[in-house]
Amino acid sequence: MTDVNIKFVNGTYQNTDAIHNALSYIFHLDSKKPLPIRFYGVVNIGYPPDPKKLIEAFEENYYSQNPKYILPQQLWHMLVTMPFTLDEPYGDYFYMADSIARIFSYEYPVCYAYHTENKTTGNEHSHFHFIISTASYIPDFPALDENRMTEYLTKIKETAGYYNVNLTLKE
Repeated sequence: MTDVNIKFVNGTYQNTDAIHNALSYIFHLDSKKPLPIRFYGVVNIGYPPDPKKLIEAFEENYYSQNPKYILPQQLWHMLVTMPFTLDEPYGDYFYMADSIARIFSYEYPVCYAYHTENKTTGNEHSHFHFIISTASYIPDFPALDENRMTEYLTKIKETAGYYNVNLTLKE
């Protein structure tokens, strides 16, 4: 079994450009070579997916919900990190990442991207960034708060086990 870490990126994600900044970052939208866009729980953005429409859909979903069912925190930014660089990201680890995204997709918009660079340390290692909206696309559905995220973590670990991966939560 391969040991892999899961951690949450620090931040309150309460500012008005939190969604734009997070999605732009994980998909490298400001670069000349943006990354492929992978997402669930968002419709009508066209094919191939238009990054601007994805950002607009995430924002519209959040801001259109009943204030009773949203949090000041607009999103969760989660990483699944490996201590190595994958030779081929589109093997079992990619399928695991896609399965993790699908867990959230039944209730919340979610997107993810594969990276190898670590801007903090300068080291290269494989990791997947996940951006999950705290607002469900289901009207009057509870927000994705810390308690609900804890329930999701159990499902994520079970899913990783199916791919012979042991996920450890890192602070």
